[in-house]
Amino acid sequence: MGSAAHLPDIGPRHELAVFTRMRGSQDRIADAITAFAGTMQFVYPHAAWFTVWILCNLGLIGHWALWDPYPFGLLTMIVSLEATFLSTFVMVSQNRQAARENV
Repeated sequence: MGSAAHLPDIGPRHELAVFTRMRGSQDRIADAITAFAGTMQFVYPHAAWFTVWILCNLGLIGHWALWDPYPFGLLTMIVSLEATFLSTFVMVSQNRQAARENV
């Protein structure tokens, strides 16, 4: 017989209790950010924000609204930073999910 025959059956309720004790406040924050970033409620404001930013900085709203002219260096930096942080939050959540699967 394999070694699996000697493992106790902890059941899903016990697994959830063990997993909950392992989850810290930083994990909860990462999970919340990842869950929100994966929704359309995250996409719509970003699409609107990018559209307004680009329209303003192309001078289509008025030359008084120019603060980041084409090629939008500031917007590029902000989007890159956001992508870096979001990918980190996703990796943290995936690592936690892998730990949960091990439990």
